Amino acid sequence: MRPYLPSPPYGRNPIRWPVQPNLQTQIQQIKAASQSSSLSPVAVAPVTSANMPKAVQNVGAAVKASGSQRVVTVRFTRSPDPFYQAVNVYLRQGNQQPVLVASSPTSPISFSVSKTLAASTVFVQTQGNWGPMPLSSSPSAALRLA
Repeated sequence: MRPYLPSPPYGRNPIRWPVQPNLQTQIQQIKAASQSSSLSPVAVAPVTSANMPKAVQNVGAAVKASGSQRVVTVRFTRSPDPFYQAVNVYLRQGNQQPVLVASSPTSPISFSVSKTLAASTVFVQTQGNWGPMPLSSSPSAALRLA
């Protein structure tokens, strides 16, 4: 079945569509589609720190030996906050990057980790409706995993 094409009242020259759209054409189409016009303004609510969940307080961590493993229990308290969903617990050992080890909406949170002599720190990052708070501003607690 042929697609419906209206009769050409718009002139004698037919519309010539590109047979194989190239990358430059696709980029220009994306740019044009992303620009808002005065006819159809796009309203996007900015994410501000007012929309972010409050940081938890009284972060503490306890370590219990279990063979070559250590069971870490992290406790915290939180104030009532409409943006709060859960917390993410990150562990940094020595100079390494922090690694996500646990997540939960309630306190306490427990996880298992290998025994190490490196200085360790846990960070408790609050997760909300608009995403997580910055890890750099999250409360932390030092650990001894030896």
